[in-house]
This record gives sequence, C-alpha cells and structure tokens, in this order.
Amino acid sequence: MSANHPNQQHVAFRQGSDLSLRAHGLQNTPPVQAISSLTSQPSTRQKRTLNDVTTTVAGVIWSLSDTIPSLRNIKTNLKDNVNIWKTNGTSIDPKKIPSAIVVQAVGSTLQLKSNNRIQVVQKYEARLASGCSEARRAQENGSWKQKKEELLIPGLPSKKFLESDDNPRNQSENIVQDVFLHSSKPGYFYVLWEGWAVDNLYELSDIEVQQSASEAVRLAQIRDAFLDAFNAANGTGELDEFVAREKYLDRNVRMDVNHPFWTFKDLTYFHTQLHADLEKGPVFYFSLETDMQNPPNFTYTNVNVVREDAYIRCLGRLANQNFSELSGSANTMRSSTACSSPQHCKCNQRALLAYGATAAGGPVRLLQYNAEGLLQLDNYNFDDARILVECSNTCQCSPENCHRRVVQRGKSVAIAVVNGNIGYGGYAAEPIKKGQYIVEYVGEMYLLKERRSKENVAQSKKMKAQPHANIDFRLTQTQKDEMPDVHALYINRPAKSKRGSSYEAGFSVIDERIVICASKVGNVGRFFNHSCNPNATFVEVHSRCFESDPLIPKIAIFALRDIAVGEAITLRYYSDQQMKDKRGMKCG
Repeated sequence: MSANHPNQQHVAFRQGSDLSLRAHGLQNTPPVQAISSLTSQPSTRQKRTLNDVTTTVAGVIWSLSDTIPSLRNIKTNLKDNVNIWKTNGTSIDPKKIPSAIVVQAVGSTLQLKSNNRIQVVQKYEARLASGCSEARRAQENGSWKQKKEELLIPGLPSKKFLESDDNPRNQSENIVQDVFLHSSKPGYFYVLWEGWAVDNLYELSDIEVQQSASEAVRLAQIRDAFLDAFNAANGTGELDEFVAREKYLDRNVRMDVNHPFWTFKDLTYFHTQLHADLEKGPVFYFSLETDMQNPPNFTYTNVNVVREDAYIRCLGRLANQNFSELSGSANTMRSSTACSSPQHCKCNQRALLAYGATAAGGPVRLLQYNAEGLLQLDNYNFDDARILVECSNTCQCSPENCHRRVVQRGKSVAIAVVNGNIGYGGYAAEPIKKGQYIVEYVGEMYLLKERRSKENVAQSKKMKAQPHANIDFRLTQTQKDEMPDVHALYINRPAKSKRGSSYEAGFSVIDERIVICASKVGNVGRFFNHSCNPNATFVEVHSRCFESDPLIPKIAIFALRDIAVGEAITLRYYSDQQMKDKRGMKCG
C-alpha cells in the first residue's frame, strides 16, 4: 500500500474559531485593526497622505458591495486545480502560486486581466486540494452521504465509500488520510483511508505504516504531542478521556460512521491538503468534550477573495506602480536589508516613496527581517503605525531563498484549533520563535461602505460604467482621469449596519477603506483570540513576487515572543481607549 498524494511530503492542517474577538476600528487606531459598523464617530483624519489613494478609481460606481455574488451559499468545485509544481515535481513554481481570487460584480461589463496568480471569477467556489483522487471518486460513486446540514461544509466531500460498496479496496489508490495508535495492540495503527468511511478502518503494523505513509505518521506525532502538551497545561485531568479519544479512537467513534468526530478529521485533512499545495504547516481541529460541538462552518482559502470594487481600488493606488514609475530617476537607497541580493534591493526605498515609512520610525515604522528571516520586533508598540515591505523580482533575489520574502512564500507553522469557553481558539502545535511568521490573515476583501451625502448619491446615479472596459494590472491615465474618486462619493461617517464585525480586520497604513472579513471565507487566522498581553501581532504587508502583478495588500501574523506547543496564540484587537469603551472587556 502507498500513501501517494502528489504533495504527500508537504502536508499541513488548519482550522478556525467562531467566537474570536475583533476590535471596533476607529480612524486613529493602530495599523491593522478590526472594523466596526456600529461606531458613529466622525474621522479625525481627512488630509491626504502618501498612503492615500492618489488617483481616481471607480470601485463604488461600477460595482457596489451589494451587487457581489453572495458568499453565504458556496458550492464545492470537485475539479482538480491547476498544478502549481515545477515540471520536476520537487518544488513549487513561484509563477504559478495564486495571490488573489477576484470576484466580479453581478452584471459587470469590465474585462479584468488575469493570470496564474490573479484569478478572476464570476462566482467563488470552494475546492479540494490537488490530488485527493479517492475523495473525488467517492463523491461520484460512494453510498454514504452526509445528511446533517450543519455538517455540510464547503470544501469537504459529502459522500464516501462504505465497506459494503461494490468497489473493491484493491481498485483504490489507498491514500492514507489519518493514522491513530491502536488502543489494544502495541506496535499497530488504525488507518483511515481517504474517501472511505470508518467502517473500512484498517489495522496495520507500525512498520507497514511507516513504509507506506510516513508523512501521515509524522503528522499524527505532531497531533499527539500537541494534545499531550495541551492536556498537561490544563492540569486537571478532565481532558484525559477526550485526548485518548483523539489519539486511540474509542469504540463509540470507531463504530459510528455518522459521528461528528469524523467531520473534524475531514476538516483537518482537507484543510491541511490545501496548505500542502503551498508547503504550509498542518492544521488540526478538536472538540474535547463529551457532546462534541459542531465544527466551525466556513470556506477555507489560502488567499484573499477580493471583490471587484476593492480590486479596482488596489489597481489605482500609488503603491501599485512598479518601482521605475514610483521612483522616477531616483537612485536606489543603500540601507540595511535581509534581501539575498542587497545591492539590488529596492524595498526600503519603495517603503519610503509609497508609504513614508523608514526603519528609524516616524509616522510609519518600516519593519525589517533579520538574517534568519525573523521579524525584528524589539521596542514593539501596539499603537505604532507599521508596515512590512517584501522583495519582488525587481530586487533580483531568489523567491525560494531570500529572507525578505517570508509572507510571500507562506510557509506557515502548525496550528491546532480547539473549542473552549469562548468558542474555538488557535494554539501552537509546534514551537514558534519570536519574530516568526505564523500565518496570513485572509478572507473576503471589500471596501468599507459608508453613508453617502445626498449630493453624491445624485451624482452617482448619473454616472455609468464604460461598457466592456478592459482593465489591465495598471490603470491607464485616461481611466484614472475618468473614474470618480472613491473618497469623493462618501461623507466620512460609517452607515449603520446589521452586519457583524467579529471577523473583520482593516488597514491604516496601506488603505483605511479596505477590509478583510473572515466570517464566511478565511483560514486558521480567524481563530486567534484577543488578549491584553498578546504573544502575536498583526502586520500590514506590501508583497508581490512579480512587479508586473497588481499589489493586493496583505495582513500577516507574527510572534511577539517565543510560543510553546499547546499555548494559545493571541492578538490584541483593542487599543487602551477602546478597552475602556467596551463593556465586560477588561485587562487584568
């Protein structure tokens, strides 16, 4: 037997949380902030700065937020995705790594340019990772079907093979999904196969499993080490039963193909496979209680799903210009950099020209990596405006080896998601160093919608989109001149809205109007909860592998200190003033 997933040596697991806290954002809050739709405070920042839009753009005129296809009822596309590996099959091709998925507005007439990295779609769909051939085959021919609506999760197959199916095991590819220590036979494992229900659980010796599924064994070891550390930190012994269930499989879960335990295992496996496509670390999901909670129901994505209006806004920004346009005839500044090609690195000068940011501080602090690729976070202050600028091909450095491309490469750490007294939370499943990249915060990216003034509403009704306009990765000067300014259409006061802000994070350095919401679409970053003494922080990131691509802003999460296995990963979402304004939220 063989565990022959194409990316089997690069597997990763991830999951998310449902009651994580997000701060209500005010205009003067820190660089990456949570956004509130409830505040009615007017902005105190009206003047244009380097980080403001410098050209007129057409997002709100051509595609209002409510004309975007809904992300509430996402379907799963079972077709295999485009291969992102080099022809030798041993490493990822940077030219094929997706950086964003752009969803066009309903009825949009814009012809948006796309390539391997910028995918433009009419309707967003969840997908399975590369490979997963048995899961696809079972979805077509399996007889077991998930009937509980609350366990139907986008991106997870809803059907599996049963042992009774007229489908001999020797005709399958024998892809190992998971392994568990045998409870009564030392030296043996229970083996769960991809695409098959638990009634077809196998018992194999550790030698057989190591030979055929060494990666599955490695991941199981990470899982079990986390569970032991998490249980030890709890210190009460009340989790012993549930930890044993996860490691050894008790009879209740082994004998019940419909047990919610198996949905958690599917989340772990298929989200990890999505990470494996990009060589990211594993994700694990656990419900450590007698009556298991429903698993978090959201669509997993490795990249931001960008609404058309937000995308057009990104194209019109000063920061989207390539370096030669941005710098003109200016000479490259020689300054400290972790770039593998320091004599050619343009990042520090780009940061100054696009954002007014320097490593010395000032209005915006430019964060730097050290020679190990760890972010230098000495003298960190939550209230500082801060940004990280990474290399592109303009710097003539290696995408695979440059220490100033950490977020761009996206090799995140192993994370476990566990339910607790405030919902699901994210925990370190491997040791994390101070300054280490943890994960990117991704979700649905859109423009923060504000109340329009009466005169601007009337003005907007008279404007029409250019029919079938071709939009490249850079707006032409004519397009810039003809498109109305986003800022001019709104008075600076948020409209009242019933939308939740629990999963929203925004920018203050790159663009205050852009929001990332991980409520329906996101990754494991959505599960990190609030703390007044956090061990991780948000960082706004300017990063693209190729200068010719559009600049889609990112939010990354880095460790503020060393984080031990089993320790919760926490972020600070609220400033001191915001904490005072929040009922029932205190630091102590």
